[in-house]
Order: sequence, then C-alpha cells, then structure tokens
Amino acid sequence: MKNKKSFLPLIITLLPIFYGLILWTKLPVELPIHFNINGEVDRYANKVWLIIIWPIIATLLHLFLIIYRTKIVARSQNNKMHTIISWSIPLGNNILLSYIFAYGLGNHINITSILCRLLAFYL
Repeated sequence: MKNKKSFLPLIITLLPIFYGLILWTKLPVELPIHFNINGEVDRYANKVWLIIIWPIIATLLHLFLIIYRTKIVARSQNNKMHTIISWSIPLGNNILLSYIFAYGLGNHINITSILCRLLAFYL
C-alpha cells in the first residue's frame, strides 16, 4: 500500500476479528444487531457473521474508499473530510461491535445514550 496513513485504519477495522475470536467461547451463538427506539433487541445475527464477515465487509468498504480517493477523486478535494470519512468506518465498526459483544456477554448498556453522544460528537 502506497499510503501508510491508510494502513492503520485498515488494521483497526479488522481488530473486532481478533477480540471476537478471544471472546468466542463466552459469546452466545446469536448476538443482537438491531435495537428499537426503546433500546430493546429486535433482531439477532449469528456470531460467525458478526466476528468474521462484518469486519471483512467493513475492510472492503474502507479499501473501496481508499481506491476511490486515490484513483478517481482529484487531490484538490477536501483532505480533512477524507480523513474524517476514512476514520469513521474503523472507529464506528469497533465501537459498534464492542457494544454488541458487551451486550452478548450480559453488559446491557443503554445504546440510545451512546448514539446521542456519538451524534453530538460528529455534529
């Protein structure tokens, strides 16, 4: 990879695979992936999908954004916005999967308060 700045977010995007595999035996087979407005789980997914496939999809999306940025978009575009976008996938992926794994382990944190804080940070 030509740009070393792009390498670190890719590694961070794949981190949930490693800590998911460490927690594998402690996690239930089905983990929550969607919460309603009241913070109650209303959809589940298999832990194989969440631990292995989801981070790989996020990594592929991140790679697409890198290729799009370097090959298609001119260098004169807003670099600050590119930095924000390139870090939002790895950080968002880690925050979300960490929450899902914690919830699966019995740590029922209020997702609504976390999302409000994250939105306030971005706005």
